[in-house]
Amino acid sequence: MQNGRAWLLGLIAFLIEPAKAPLIKQWQLEETATAPVLAVCQVDEVAKGGPVPAGVVKWQVPTDYAFTELEVLRVFRQADNISPRQGDRIRLQFYTYHEKTAAVTGSPVWPWFKKGDTVVVPLQQNPTPSRSTWRLTADEGMSITVPAIRQPWRSDEGPQTPIEFLFRELAGSLAYGLPDEAFRTASYLASQYAPILKSELMPLLETAVASHEGRWIEIATSLLSSLGIPRPSVADFRSGKWRTGSRSVDGVDALIAAVLEKLPPSARTEEQLIYRLIDDSGVHSWGSAMSLIEFANHRALVEHLKGALSQRKPGTVYIAWTLVNNGQKGFLPEALAYAMQLIEQPGEGTTEMQAACPLVRDYGTDTQFHGLVAAIRKYQHTDVQHYQILFGYSLYSGKNPREQEIAAVLLEDKRPFASELRYCDIGLAEMNRITGLQFGTVTSSIEARDKGVSRALAWLRSKEVQP
Repeated sequence: MQNGRAWLLGLIAFLIEPAKAPLIKQWQLEETATAPVLAVCQVDEVAKGGPVPAGVVKWQVPTDYAFTELEVLRVFRQADNISPRQGDRIRLQFYTYHEKTAAVTGSPVWPWFKKGDTVVVPLQQNPTPSRSTWRLTADEGMSITVPAIRQPWRSDEGPQTPIEFLFRELAGSLAYGLPDEAFRTASYLASQYAPILKSELMPLLETAVASHEGRWIEIATSLLSSLGIPRPSVADFRSGKWRTGSRSVDGVDALIAAVLEKLPPSARTEEQLIYRLIDDSGVHSWGSAMSLIEFANHRALVEHLKGALSQRKPGTVYIAWTLVNNGQKGFLPEALAYAMQLIEQPGEGTTEMQAACPLVRDYGTDTQFHGLVAAIRKYQHTDVQHYQILFGYSLYSGKNPREQEIAAVLLEDKRPFASELRYCDIGLAEMNRITGLQFGTVTSSIEARDKGVSRALAWLRSKEVQP
């Protein structure tokens, strides 16, 4: 999600009949390896083109052309295929979302390129090269490209097969990459079901990392942070319990278990895992938070997180919010102080705000909560995007009565949000949910909605809640 508006688009979708979601293609390593050309490229530029004419793509959603300028770093080609050469700069065309649409249920997953990233791009020659000589082997789906780093794999011998080429790039990212590069690779591996992940990657990692314990810690925390939920704990990986249930014994779980075997099962190892998960939380705050639940009552976690919150390290508020929700409040004062600072800083990442707002709403003092409401009112007209983020993440708890004060601010705001939906209509829907009463419906006429808004405001005033 890019901003508060995107969050609120989910509300609109909730108010109408949900779209039927087609299956999304998840590209696997073996499929990527069949590309005529595999090129490791650095993304130099990304730019939007014009709209895609109707009928060109199968999806009935507005779609744009996009282009990326790539610097070719190294190449593996099948047989005698023509390929770009190291040092070439190539222009690649792909499809992307129209600027006024978002990736919602029922829409495609288009490729995504970010300036500065390094990726393995599966290429084929463009049959209509008027726009670009090369094109991706697929127009849509997840994991079309493979994460890589600029630094090549350290070996005197080149790869003999395309799958070996890909595994070297993945191993290099884990062994030599920065935290964000290692995590991008770990996230990619979490989407792969190849039974050879462990058997192919571990020998490469053992060669590259050897006995460097700190790097094994980095690889372990990157992989752990990439997992969804439910997930095995570190203890489960060490004991073998991760093999139970529906989890694959051949996918990324087997790789994680093998990586953890490289670390001694000691109190020091636990502390190092905790420290690294907190220190790299700016890269993978959600994954760090989920991984740290297991260690919520560990003294090292409480003390290190206190310090990280006081130093305003990115991602730590999200960890704190997650752990407070799981009963650990040893760092709550530091977390609330950081959250209040984030609330007053437009432009902060939405992941930070996703934690800061509900943390103050549910655990803040009355003074802190009223500071949150005041910030929502302050940015209502001075920074609409921050306004949307603040109230968007402050609403939708269970049924916290404090939310009535936030809804009261929205009820006074009759500006349009999207189409015929106004901010006051969102406040009306929230009042219905929070109180369990029915003041009006957001799908009725504007006149009927205005009456519902008036009823909700009157009810709030009777309870001495003022917008």
